[in-house]
Amino acid sequence: MRPITTFRGVVAPDDCDYPGNINVSRYFTACSGGIFAIQSKLGLSAGGKQGRKLSLVEAHTMMDFDAELSLGDAMCIETSISEIDTKLITINHELIRCHDELVAFSAVFKYMLFDSATRRATPFPHELCEQVSSWIDT
Repeated sequence: MRPITTFRGVVAPDDCDYPGNINVSRYFTACSGGIFAIQSKLGLSAGGKQGRKLSLVEAHTMMDFDAELSLGDAMCIETSISEIDTKLITINHELIRCHDELVAFSAVFKYMLFDSATRRATPFPHELCEQVSSWIDT
């Protein structure tokens, strides 16, 4: 799947830690917006196509912090899906510092599909796996 922009922002004073760099929690907040965008694209948003209350829940995360972001830096998150099977979907985020297009942070998140009615993980529907697989191949 070609990456889509799922977040844009500017590092604000409240985003910074004591030395003046973006706080780790801000990275996750930005990625969270990306997940909501992907859930919507998958039809898993409120009133989605699946007819049940399904959502993605995080099972595993790998992160790399590669460059600093400081007060006033413009940033965006590029999000893509790299893999799906019946149990997990792999979603990639790159937080890009806009003024030099440098990847400041990258993360690979693995999510399960969660059914809020049963309060358990549930397999990804076959048709959803096929749909996502077609995106990955393009």
